[in-house]
Amino acid sequence: MHYSAYLNAEKFYHKYCEKNIENKKILDVGSYDVNGTMKPIFEKGQYVGLDMEAGPNVDIVGVSHDIPFEKDEFDIVISSSCFEHDDMFWVSFQEMCRVLKPGGYMYVQAPSNGPYHGWPGDNWRFYIDSWKALEKWGKKLGYDVELVEHYIDETTPHGENETHRIWNDSIGIFKKKPKYENKVALISTFCDTQDKLDVLEKNVKLIREHGLDVIGISPISLPESTTKLFDYFILTKDNPILEWPIRAMRAWTNVDIDGKGYEISRTYPDYGFAGLTQVRQLSGFALNLGYDQFYHMIYDLNIDENVIDGFKSNKDCSIYPSKRGDVLWDVGLHYMIFNQEYLREIIPNITIDNYLAVKDADAFQWLHNLRKFIPYQIEDTPVEDEIYYYQDVDFFNYSTIDNLKFFIEKNDETLETIKLLFYDINGEKKVNLKVGGTISHNVINRNKIVDLGFNSTNYQNVIIEMDSIEYDITEVIKKVKHNIIK
Repeated sequence: MHYSAYLNAEKFYHKYCEKNIENKKILDVGSYDVNGTMKPIFEKGQYVGLDMEAGPNVDIVGVSHDIPFEKDEFDIVISSSCFEHDDMFWVSFQEMCRVLKPGGYMYVQAPSNGPYHGWPGDNWRFYIDSWKALEKWGKKLGYDVELVEHYIDETTPHGENETHRIWNDSIGIFKKKPKYENKVALISTFCDTQDKLDVLEKNVKLIREHGLDVIGISPISLPESTTKLFDYFILTKDNPILEWPIRAMRAWTNVDIDGKGYEISRTYPDYGFAGLTQVRQLSGFALNLGYDQFYHMIYDLNIDENVIDGFKSNKDCSIYPSKRGDVLWDVGLHYMIFNQEYLREIIPNITIDNYLAVKDADAFQWLHNLRKFIPYQIEDTPVEDEIYYYQDVDFFNYSTIDNLKFFIEKNDETLETIKLLFYDINGEKKVNLKVGGTISHNVINRNKIVDLGFNSTNYQNVIIEMDSIEYDITEVIKKVKHNIIK
């Protein structure tokens, strides 16, 4: 075994095989030790060496065209520097697909160039597209194999006993996709309006049409007619929405006041950890019910052909990008597909400490950061939701008064006095402002800041009167967490 062949096998081992290797069966096709083998790399696993002649490192004598094992027997099947000698390598590949377990990996290395070296013959060289052709061949035979990686190694230097690098190893790494039979959709919900309930019920019915069981979760009670649509429904008491100063979202915009530009920014609750908590709770419940593929989704996911293709797939750890209008996120909570192994690995990571450790992040960014530890697949086609809570909502307007908008500045860090910023005023507005019983009269016809003269340590009642109608905004002011004008 030449130097670069060994190094490439090591790379494959560390990337795809090392985890739980003690419990994995490995078949090495063409294992005879001529000048080294891959066994030292895989010796912690249950290694079996197969070759057509008895000799060093050969556990089983047999030919690769008729491998003497049952189907789906090995977690890993490897072959190095053999296919070029095989007069019918495609038959060997077929047999290797047969004995590989669903979910298992196959590694094949062969030269892409180099001199003739017959043992017993030297028949082939393998270019970068050779592995794509073998993937097609495997699928044609009925094996759901996927070419997960292929390359030609043109960089590894030659070894001590080699005068120069001549083989330029060609590498094909395949995965036999697992066959998932018991599939379940896990739906996170917060349906406090009839519109949301209508979308949820429609989606549950559609999912069931595609043969999936459905489990739902909600922190608020839902009508019995809705919950009966689920196979299981979980009603929780907790809904860990985070707010300032622990963690909050921020929105900002610019306004002009007397020819001077200001930025106004407001904080609003972070619902991300609440969503992740529902993922954790649903997963913990469903993992005990014997399912082997889990489809996490938000209640208002737009179930299009892309989503339905996911229902039909055997994906084991995939997260889809999320899209809303022209905004695209690399990953989101809207649609995620996991098998048991990956779901069990992901769930312990969903803790408040882990969430807050990712600074200035939301759930989507936290999920993206998780990929450093769990290498999930990011799918190509994004998904969308049907209902956007903040659609056409003015984030900065705290007013319920028609034709009168105002923003509330309340700096929780400096405890400066609370202020109202009136903005987007059309025409002249006559406003009476009553603070703690004292009335001031204001004519507002442009953007204007009014200092209320108190802060959150000594709240005063605040009433706005316009068109002979009084609006008490005291409680609105108290609920504001941290808003700034600068």
